Amino acid sequence: MDSSNANLQPQIDYHQVSVDLDGLDDFLEGTPVQVEAISEETAEQADRRQILQLLDQIININRSVDDARQRLAAANERMNSLTTVVQLQTEQLELLNHFQNRAARVTELEEEIVTLKADNEKLRSTWWRKILSFFKR
Repeated sequence: MDSSNANLQPQIDYHQVSVDLDGLDDFLEGTPVQVEAISEETAEQADRRQILQLLDQIININRSVDDARQRLAAANERMNSLTTVVQLQTEQLELLNHFQNRAARVTELEEEIVTLKADNEKLRSTWWRKILSFFKR
């Protein structure tokens, strides 16, 4: 563990020669002004980039809203169509019940007609047929 700590310690070379900065004063004094100008330009570019990204996001959101609006309109049309179908089927069911009741009444009337015809035939027959039919029973 001691050998790994020794590797992490910075090694300093005490024999290194110092650097002379004479004559660089003008360069060093002028540099911060240029750095600020560059940093201001970079900030403006960053603002523009961020504005463009936000505009792109707004455009994407508007597209999504338009798509959702179109899907909602299509769903609304489908719902209105289905509502109309349900109303028509409800009316048809009511008519079906009405006609079933009428058909049942027709069947009853047909049976009554058959009975009345038989009774009528009995009443119309001659006296000798009446006697004959009486003995046939």
